[in-house]
Amino acid sequence: MDIKIEELLKLSKKEATQLAKELVTDIVEGGKEDPLKVYIETKKINEYFAEVNKGLAKPAQDEAAKHGTKGAEMWGAKAQIVSTPSRYDYSNCNDEELATLDANLKEAKVALEARQKFLQGIPVTGLVLVDEESGDATKLYPPVKIQGETIKVVY
Repeated sequence: MDIKIEELLKLSKKEATQLAKELVTDIVEGGKEDPLKVYIETKKINEYFAEVNKGLAKPAQDEAAKHGTKGAEMWGAKAQIVSTPSRYDYSNCNDEELATLDANLKEAKVALEARQKFLQGIPVTGLVLVDEESGDATKLYPPVKIQGETIKVVY
């Protein structure tokens, strides 16, 4: 499947998604291309364009601002300036209750991580813990390790 960039730029988002799915089907079922080769190629191209977009973000935003609230349209896409979600900086509030809650949260996170590390060290057969006050015994087991696989591409 030969695709020209100019043709891609004319497609709607839905059409581009459909075309991509068709290409994947052609590669996987058609057997004309090595899926790993195409994966590496698209990975490199994506990283290239991600860097281009990162470098163009501010100049493009400046250009879009010139078009006002209506934005600019080209290649079937609309670009306009929008507000990002609000964030709050509480550092100047001078609120003791907030500081206490924040400190408690940090302590709880440290305690949680320590307990998780402890549980990870329990043998598969389990570990019996006895409460010294009540004498109650509880058998603990290690957490289930969930691990997937992915492709790492380095160049």
